[in-house]
Amino acid sequence: MKIVNEDTKHPEMKKSKSNKGHPLLVLSAIWLVYVSHIGFCFEQHRKLTDKEFFTIVFNELLKTGDMKIQDYDNTAETYLAHHPNCCQVYGNNLFGFVMGFDINVYINYEMSDQRVKEINTTGKYKTLTYYESITYMTACGRPYHSTGMASTTPGNKKTSIN
Repeated sequence: MKIVNEDTKHPEMKKSKSNKGHPLLVLSAIWLVYVSHIGFCFEQHRKLTDKEFFTIVFNELLKTGDMKIQDYDNTAETYLAHHPNCCQVYGNNLFGFVMGFDINVYINYEMSDQRVKEINTTGKYKTLTYYESITYMTACGRPYHSTGMASTTPGNKKTSIN
């Protein structure tokens, strides 16, 4: 009895079977890279909105006491209503993915009197009463770095958060 190797008997069948899953695997990998970079949060199974990113940073600034807040500006909604060009979120879209941006939340605000005193310990910076905060966040809304710059006038972002 002679044993025949199946691979040599029907080589074209083996090729078609081995290549069948590769296009699906490649498309799945491309989709995974795409959604992970456009702001999709796998933990929550959704994409956070710009307003949600802003609200997270705004609430953190309220806790620190760095912002000068009027009584009517004590929520993210009311603050945006009274300061429509205060803020901007970058990188939460396809353009941000292509450019390689993280999700960055910019908030321009007037500093609290206490924060101005902290910055102005030498008396040289009395006119620095505004601050542009830049917070870098994950797609799930966790801040991982924050920086900014004090200025004499409020910054004015061209677009507001919807």
